[in-house]
Amino acid sequence: MPATKQQNSIPALSKSISVLKAIAGGMQNYSIAELAREVGVAHTTCYRIVQTLVDADWLRPRTGGVGYELSYGLLPMVEPFLNHRVLIDTISPVVEQLVQKTGLSAKLSVRQGDDAVTVYRVESPQPMSLSGRVGVRFSLAYGSSGACLLSALTDTRIERILSEVSDDTWKRQKPSDVRQRVASAREQRYCTDLGCFHPQVHTISSPLYDEHGKMLAALTILGLPEDMNAKALDDRRKALLKAATQCNQLIKRDELTVELK
Repeated sequence: MPATKQQNSIPALSKSISVLKAIAGGMQNYSIAELAREVGVAHTTCYRIVQTLVDADWLRPRTGGVGYELSYGLLPMVEPFLNHRVLIDTISPVVEQLVQKTGLSAKLSVRQGDDAVTVYRVESPQPMSLSGRVGVRFSLAYGSSGACLLSALTDTRIERILSEVSDDTWKRQKPSDVRQRVASAREQRYCTDLGCFHPQVHTISSPLYDEHGKMLAALTILGLPEDMNAKALDDRRKALLKAATQCNQLIKRDELTVELK
C-alpha cells in the first residue's frame, strides 16, 4: 500500500508550517496560547516554533501589541516569485493575443540553475491541443525554450551542462542539435524543436530581454506536428517574433529586471 501524504510528512515541520500559515493568514494578534489552540499544537511546542522562526527572522513580535507578524527574512525566498509575477503581469496581454492569433498554447520559461521552469501558461482555445502545467522543470538541454535560456550562457558552461545530463537526454537528439538551437536563438532570436523533446510536441521559442540586454525568460508556442507543418511554420514563427518584440518593448518601458541564478 502506498504511503499517504500524512505518513510521508515530518510532524515537527508540518506543525511549523501550520503556525507560519496561521500567522500569515490573519492571526497576527494572537498570543502563543491562542495560536497553539487554533493550530492544534501544544503550547510549549508552539512557543518553540515561534521562537525558532523569530530567530530565523521569518517572524517578528508585533510592535506595541500581542502577537507576531511575518518578517523580512522571508524576502529572499519569495523575491524570485514576486519578480516573475511582475514579468507575467507585464506581458500577459501580449501572450493571450498570441494564443488567440495562432490557436496554440503558449508558455513562459525561466532558468533556475541548469533547468528550465515553466512559470506561466496560456492554454489553446482549440479542443485538440497540447496542455501542461506551471512548475514543470526540465533540463536546459531539452526543447526550444531550454536552448533559448542556454543561449545566454557561455559556451564553456553550455558544454558543462550538456556533459552532465542523463543518457535519456540523447534518445531523440544529439548534442549538435542543442548547439544548433542555441546558435539559432543567438543569431535569429528564435529556435525550433520539432519533436526532439517529444514526437508530438513541436515548439518555437524566442528570448525575452530586459532593458540592458539581459535575458529574462523564453516565450514559447507549442503545437502538435500538424500545427507546425512546413506550410504553417513560417506564420507561427512570425507571430511569435512579433509577440516577443512587443513583450520586450513592454519590459523595457517598465524597466523590468528579474534576477536569475
